[in-house]
Amino acid sequence: MGLGVLSPWRGSLGAEHRCRTGGRDRARSGRHHLRDRHHLPDRAGRGDGPVRRGRPERAADPPRRICGTDLADRPFRSLGTRLARVRGGHRQLRGQALLHLRLERRHRGRTRDVAPPAGAHPSRLRGPSERSTSCRERVMSRQVVFGTGQVGRHVVEHLVRDGHDVVAVNRTGTGDLPGARVVAGDASDSNFTERVCSGADVVYFCLNAPSYDRWSEQFPPLQHGVLAGAASAGARLVVLDNLYAYGPPHGRDLVETMAPAPTSDKSATRATMTEELLLAHARGHAEIVIGRASDYFGPGTTHSALGESVFGPALAGRTAQVMGDPRQLHSYSYTPDVAAALVNLATAADVTGQIWHLPVAPAQTTTALIDHIFALTGHRPRTFTAGRLTLAAFGLVKPIMREYQHTLYQFTDRWVVDDAKYRARFGGATPLHDGLAATLAWYREDALAPTG
Repeated sequence: MGLGVLSPWRGSLGAEHRCRTGGRDRARSGRHHLRDRHHLPDRAGRGDGPVRRGRPERAADPPRRICGTDLADRPFRSLGTRLARVRGGHRQLRGQALLHLRLERRHRGRTRDVAPPAGAHPSRLRGPSERSTSCRERVMSRQVVFGTGQVGRHVVEHLVRDGHDVVAVNRTGTGDLPGARVVAGDASDSNFTERVCSGADVVYFCLNAPSYDRWSEQFPPLQHGVLAGAASAGARLVVLDNLYAYGPPHGRDLVETMAPAPTSDKSATRATMTEELLLAHARGHAEIVIGRASDYFGPGTTHSALGESVFGPALAGRTAQVMGDPRQLHSYSYTPDVAAALVNLATAADVTGQIWHLPVAPAQTTTALIDHIFALTGHRPRTFTAGRLTLAAFGLVKPIMREYQHTLYQFTDRWVVDDAKYRARFGGATPLHDGLAATLAWYREDALAPTG
């Protein structure tokens, strides 16, 4: 959700910002640090190589190509490349967990007559004929990511770095995602999703509805299609969710145990979709885990409340645009952290059938964040606040602006996410200063990049 539609930022910078020399160093200055209470140090993970069965009479498998040269060899400007020198979110060592998962599946595939382990999820009790042989042979697993937007592309890049066979699905079949195969298709078509998910170990649902004003109509069919694909493959389904279903928290922190209390069509739709996912898991259709994130910021994130309507003006010395009351505490989700957390949930034990709040840094007021962003650029902060009446007025010209009023309570009231459950298991979020500096560096580089 963002205000980019009010006055889109075109990347116009003052002369002092047109030189790239030292730009990242200035953005990462440590003079204006924000509070951070529970960040844990990064732990880098490794990709997993192939594991052979070791039968002497069998020739070794030829090297497996992850993608075609037409995609891998062409020039690109990857988000992962941009972030290579900037500290990102925490990472976990998933190699051993994935190896255990793969070996367990291989064992069950070769011993169909052996009783399954106690408590095994029904979706995992498939025979070898129902799984891809190549997937059983390798620790490197096939991962299908539906959606390559603000979070999905980070998930794809994370999985590619870990050495997986990654299929990225979007509506156009385009995108600079080196190391992944990009496929075009309609995710609401179960015939398509079952084909593209064939042989997958994990399926990620990172899609959004094409039109925000038709969100409640377009979103549920996408979930139905992706769920059908994951179920047909016997894959774990990792779902990226938002916080709409809770409704207004009336000053309370948002926790996973809160009952849904939707107050709008959009929040009611999200609550129903969550109920369907948990029911599908309980009935054994698929292993499902849900990760909920707050409003995004991060490299590549433009259409968000803390997106181009804030970072662009900060670089240009203009007025930032926000909604609601920026003096209220608000939790924001750093997109590389969101992606890393979804990947963690994809292989961890005892996480399915649950909702997890993905990691967030300690909540700050939006005003404090804007002040910090402008301080990193050397400009004096200026902010324009759009309230309910302003949004209604803009809605006369741009009808989509009316849609933001349905969830405006997220910005007019205190909006604090409790991520203690995830943090205790996997670790905390990237410090706000580091995340804001990395995001600002991306906007600076993107504005200076040649076009055409």
